[in-house]
Amino acid sequence: MNLLLFLASAIIIFLVAALYSLKRQIKYILLQIKEMNEGESNKYLSISLINNDIIELAAEFNRKIESEEELRRNVIDHETRLKESIANISHDFRTPLTSIIGYIQLLEKSEIDEFQRRNLNIISKKSYELKNLVDVFFELAVLESNETDLSFNRINIGNLISDIILENIQMLEKANLNLEFNIPDNSCFICADEKMFRRIMQNLISNAVKYSTKDVKISLVKKDSIQIKIKNSIGLTEDINTERIFERFYMEDKSRSKKGTGLGLAIVKLLTEKMDGTIMAESENGYLEIVIEFKAIS
Repeated sequence: MNLLLFLASAIIIFLVAALYSLKRQIKYILLQIKEMNEGESNKYLSISLINNDIIELAAEFNRKIESEEELRRNVIDHETRLKESIANISHDFRTPLTSIIGYIQLLEKSEIDEFQRRNLNIISKKSYELKNLVDVFFELAVLESNETDLSFNRINIGNLISDIILENIQMLEKANLNLEFNIPDNSCFICADEKMFRRIMQNLISNAVKYSTKDVKISLVKKDSIQIKIKNSIGLTEDINTERIFERFYMEDKSRSKKGTGLGLAIVKLLTEKMDGTIMAESENGYLEIVIEFKAIS
């Protein structure tokens, strides 16, 4: 009897130990899966328990992980090749376009009748529109290729924005827009690439001029961070889709009557994030406000 009791106790202890070990292993596998889902790990599942069912379960997971990893690599490779192709095609387009525009300029200087000049003006306008589109495609492809070198410097953001506005004042006046510009009395500094920041502001001002119906407000707000706000009237009774406004090729004006490319704000978002900034948009009561935020430095 004592022997049977001892054997039963030993079996119970063994089963409890095996169950405890199995539970620990399951928790360990679950922890690894959670880390994968949260992007904290891309390793295969590892196990230490000698159990055929658990081993087979982990093996199936690992096969799935390997399959998804291969798919991810293929997608990245495809996107890389696509971006390179767009950059190459855009570059190849630029050379003949430059020649075409050059010949158009020569024809404009020649003696032609009014009918020919009117047609030539149309050709010239469409050629420049195509050139602008090709240039934007090329710029976006280069920026997304991560081949752009950044040169970060301490920048007085208030002074820089003032200069950029002065450079664009004629464009704003030509569009008959009311400009309101507000900056703090104290100097505000950020660490950024000046060339890229100029491109951001140029795109935002051009976008405001292109789509604004009456007024544009540019303001600089200094809190824990530096916020640059560009607000303009858009002449729409309904709010625009701000969740998609920074997508490539997205245009709220489906008729494309404004002759935009749908890439200007996508470039703004890309440049902002490359300089560790954030960007958001709000639409309310016929106004669109875009807010860019950078870390303030002393």
